[in-house]
Amino acid sequence: MGSIKSGGDSVFEIAYLEGFERVMTADPEHFLKLKSLSGAAASDWHPVKVSLEVHDRGRNLEHALLPWLSSSLLVLRDEAIETVGPLLQPFGELLALDCREAKLMLFNPLSLIDALDEESSIIVRFRSGRILDIERTVLRKELLTSAGAFKLASHPGGKVYFTESLVNAIRATGHSSGIEFRIPA
Repeated sequence: MGSIKSGGDSVFEIAYLEGFERVMTADPEHFLKLKSLSGAAASDWHPVKVSLEVHDRGRNLEHALLPWLSSSLLVLRDEAIETVGPLLQPFGELLALDCREAKLMLFNPLSLIDALDEESSIIVRFRSGRILDIERTVLRKELLTSAGAFKLASHPGGKVYFTESLVNAIRATGHSSGIEFRIPA
């Protein structure tokens, strides 16, 4: 697994931690609506209906303050809204989700950065040429000097990325249960 650097910072993505609570959208169209937010402020936001999955195959899932939804969507719960939210706000906005089980907010990163080194990355494309997936991510680190949390301009519906300094600040709150920050492959 290669290290991606941003200035002096590594860059991280989020991944699900097995055994923790997860967020589910009520309808597949709602999930697509959430993914379509990337890079644009939600001017007329109406909270999307979601549920918090607390059981899986008869067993209780662990309490998650950053419950998993997707590698492209970061959700904050309860205490994390108060502690992690202010760390994220310089890089995006927090949007309320409609959940009866818990207070949940979605982080919508507003920075789209054209930092993907397409020649060095391994990219899967649709026939149209649009990016479907990035199997190996190589970023042009000189373009990430002021980034904290961002998405790639060439793949705005893709993963959200975080710099090491922001990840360290989030971890220091003690409110990052439910996901792990990892260096992309």
